Amino acid sequence: MRNTRYYLFAHCQSQYRHSFKGAQKHQSGAVLPISLVMLLLLTLIGVTGSQMTGLEEKMAGNMRDRNIAFQAAESALRDAEQDIKGAGTAPPKREPEISGITDFFANCNADNIENTADDGLCNRGWGTTAYLPPSYVGTAISWPAFTSRLGVAYAAINLDMTTAPSVQYGTFTGAAPIPGLSAQPRYIIEGQRGPPQPGQTGPVFYYRITARAQGVNPNTVVWLQEIFTPL
Repeated sequence: MRNTRYYLFAHCQSQYRHSFKGAQKHQSGAVLPISLVMLLLLTLIGVTGSQMTGLEEKMAGNMRDRNIAFQAAESALRDAEQDIKGAGTAPPKREPEISGITDFFANCNADNIENTADDGLCNRGWGTTAYLPPSYVGTAISWPAFTSRLGVAYAAINLDMTTAPSVQYGTFTGAAPIPGLSAQPRYIIEGQRGPPQPGQTGPVFYYRITARAQGVNPNTVVWLQEIFTPL
């Protein structure tokens, strides 16, 4: 009787060990691939987060640099206004009450000499019949050839806004250079004679100012334009 019980106990114990070993055999190594998958997912999340952070920093830097270029272009417009008024070191002949648009020429440089007082003064028939507007591409302003209603022929020109005859900020006003820029902003002025206004006896002169500015990065470029009438 004792032998039978011992045999049954031993038989059950043997079956239990066999089942446990079988379970161990089927479960062995399952943790490793799961861990690797989890590690891969965490790595992808980390890399994506790092890329997003870098992209946001670049976007913020680009927006800041564009704002710097925009403010530089605004400063160039104000500088051109003072130039038109004859303020600072600007020659008196730019004073509209004296000469209006006398020194404004089709190639924006009446004497064909760079860095003289007539630089950047353009007469391209702006505001007249048959006027063809320029295009603004890269660093240049390009005017197409055309003939005005009065028979005045205007040759095509390509004006580089990184050098003369465009005018660098402060050239005729004595304004200090704007720090931190890759290049100082530049401008040109187009003149146009208008009819007398009510209460006035003489003509009115309008000036279209075009300014181009770069930020800290030379690839950050802003163009601004305004129409200015001195009071």
